[in-house]
Amino acid sequence: MRQRGFTLIEVMVTLAIIAILATAVTFVVPDRRDDDNAEFVQELYYRMEYAREYALVRHAILGFHFDDESYRFVRWNQDNLRWEALDERGLREQLLPMDTRLTVDIQGIGMIDDEQEVIELFTPEDSDDDTESSSGTDDQGPPLFPQLFIFGSGELPIFRLTFTDLERPEAPELGIHSLDGFQLDFGRLDYLDDLAEAFENDL
Repeated sequence: MRQRGFTLIEVMVTLAIIAILATAVTFVVPDRRDDDNAEFVQELYYRMEYAREYALVRHAILGFHFDDESYRFVRWNQDNLRWEALDERGLREQLLPMDTRLTVDIQGIGMIDDEQEVIELFTPEDSDDDTESSSGTDDQGPPLFPQLFIFGSGELPIFRLTFTDLERPEAPELGIHSLDGFQLDFGRLDYLDDLAEAFENDL
C-alpha cells in the first residue's frame, strides 16, 4: 500500500497555525518579569507605609535612600547628628531587581547633599552650637543622605518615585507617589497620572 506524505501546502498551513497560536499565547500570558516588577513596587509601597507608622509612633525623622543597586531606610540620630541605616525588620536594605532604576521627583524639600544643611535642618535652635557631627569618621563610614524625608508626624514631601525596567524599555513604568504629603498610591504611571489630574481638578 502506498503511503501518502504531507504536501507542501499542508506543512505551510500547519506552521501558520502554530505561529498564530504562539502569538495568542504571548498576548494572553503576561511577562513574568512584569509581575516581578509589580510585586517589587508593591512591596516597596508597603515598606514606605510601615516607615511612616514607625516614624509616627517613635516621633522619629526617617529618610529613604537609594542608589543604583539598593534602597534602605535611615534614621536621623540627634545625638551624633547623622543618618544611620535602620536594621528593623521591614526597613532593612533591599536590593533592586537587576537592570532596573529608581528616580524621584520632589516638590519642596528634596535630597540634601551637604552635611551642614542637614544639621541645620534637623537640629533644634536651642541646642548646643558646639556640637560636632561625627558623620565623617572612618569607623562609621560615609554619611547617608536620603532622597526623601519621613517626618515624625508621618508626613512626606509631595513626590513621585518612578521604577524603570532598563532591560525592557517597552515595559510599563511603575511608581509610588504622594499628592498631599499623607496618602500614598502606587501603580502604573498612567494610573498615577489619572489620580494626579483628578486631585488637581478637586482643588
